[in-house]
Amino acid sequence: MDEQKRALTIMLQELGENYILDAIFRGYMPPFDAVPATTWTELVDQGQVYKMPGGGPALYQLTGPGWLAALEINGGIDDVFRSKLGGLMAALKERIRGRDADGCADVFQVADTIQCPVGWICNVIQSRAVQVVLKRKGPRWYSGNPKSHVIDIPNSLGAASLL
Repeated sequence: MDEQKRALTIMLQELGENYILDAIFRGYMPPFDAVPATTWTELVDQGQVYKMPGGGPALYQLTGPGWLAALEINGGIDDVFRSKLGGLMAALKERIRGRDADGCADVFQVADTIQCPVGWICNVIQSRAVQVVLKRKGPRWYSGNPKSHVIDIPNSLGAASLL
């Protein structure tokens, strides 16, 4: 477990505020070459990391749950994180205020509005952080496409959620 935590910590540090789907970690290059192959297998099996297909060198991406796990391991799910989530939720709710239907928003415009990195917002949506951390109905990707950069804002955004 310590090797898993170390690997997730290194990935989080390397990622910074970038979008998890834009980052590929090369398991054969420093600092990841010191991570045992069994650790990568365990992380993949747990859904924390995705192994890129193909028979070439080992390439990995953090998954949404992996990003949240890495944050939690490193104390990143704190009051500051929750406050940022609250700011994102407020900005998204403002976009659907007075509507009877779902809405949508461009992630770049939202990031500009709340002065927050686009990658962080993308990771929040990809990881379902609102649902997992706040236990509330959260935003999702329009048409389920995480590369569209269009946020689907459910009319019930912020409602209590069991998920």
